[in-house]
Amino acid sequence: MAEPKKLENGKWQIRFRYKDPITNVWKNKMITDDTRKAVNARYTDFMAKANKGQLQANISLLDFFDEYVETFKKGKISKVTLNKYATTRSSLERFFGTKQTLRGIDKLSYQKFINWLAEEGGHRGGPLSKVTVQNRHDIVKSVFLEALDMGLISNNPCRRATIAGDEAIHDKEKTMSRENTKKFRSVLLARPDTTGKYFVLAQLYTGCRYQEIAALLWDDLDEENGTIGIRRAYQYQEEERGLGKTKTPYSIRDVDVPASLFRELKKYKAIQNERMLLGKLKNPRGLVFVNDRNTWPVTNDYVNEYIDETCQLAEVPRITSHAFRHAKIDAMILAEADPIYIKSQVGHKNISQSYDYASATQENREKNKEKVIDFMKEIEAK
Repeated sequence: MAEPKKLENGKWQIRFRYKDPITNVWKNKMITDDTRKAVNARYTDFMAKANKGQLQANISLLDFFDEYVETFKKGKISKVTLNKYATTRSSLERFFGTKQTLRGIDKLSYQKFINWLAEEGGHRGGPLSKVTVQNRHDIVKSVFLEALDMGLISNNPCRRATIAGDEAIHDKEKTMSRENTKKFRSVLLARPDTTGKYFVLAQLYTGCRYQEIAALLWDDLDEENGTIGIRRAYQYQEEERGLGKTKTPYSIRDVDVPASLFRELKKYKAIQNERMLLGKLKNPRGLVFVNDRNTWPVTNDYVNEYIDETCQLAEVPRITSHAFRHAKIDAMILAEADPIYIKSQVGHKNISQSYDYASATQENREKNKEKVIDFMKEIEAK
């Protein structure tokens, strides 16, 4: 048994080891108090609770959330995604407080949390959209599923929760039809040679996220094999700016692109090299799409503004850079690409995630309609 020791400041302290009920790993703990008797009493109480499993019953919601993120997420997901976990934790603390136990949350209290998110869960007490509420719910649900798997709770209060919140109102399309993509590309190629032009062209052909294209190095382009390698992502928050990990491990991939894209990027590289020789541009990292004002990639706002201008010039519905991701998946589905191939090209963990991105485009409907009608005609044939 551990024995208390008197400190120089007159207080008493005991150090000991115990098995953490969350991780099942032995940990060191220290208890300090004014008297030897008080330290012994607190030590005895703590160990009694540990031996009876009461520590498990009293595990804090926020403590388990932190342990979950530290164990299963930190170092495995991008800083952007990690920030989403931090925001979700903040929401849990705002609603449940700091003393809420993991086991103390039932379906009723959790549904009230979801409703609160929708009504006043925003940063300044405003409402959140249904999509944002769903995102926060997905994170919390994964935490409770892990707690359930570890035997820390007997049921998952997140199960069958009703997601509340207003539908987000978008003034921009989520994808781009094949015909509009042709118009957009034609206008894009006719525009003056700028970093924005070639950045958007790379997104159009690859369907990659802004952070992935922004983090491309010239060494990532493999013209011989017709691929662009996604190996990292640009963390563009000012306080954490840098080239870091991709959104998930599945995001690391080689994206197939046509020779025409390499031809265009060669033109752009020649322009970039000339500007560097003239001292008008610095590119110490070897970035493909470096910013004129500093040595970092061009910003997401700049890219979206450039896309907006190009949409207006092409007289097609406005989109954001993320729409190219949806459009690439739509194109692969129309081309009847293998589901495994689609998943690997966009960097998703499973094919269902890729199909969630797919849009009910008119082209896809017409193609499938033709197949179904032909099939029905075969049934009718004598």
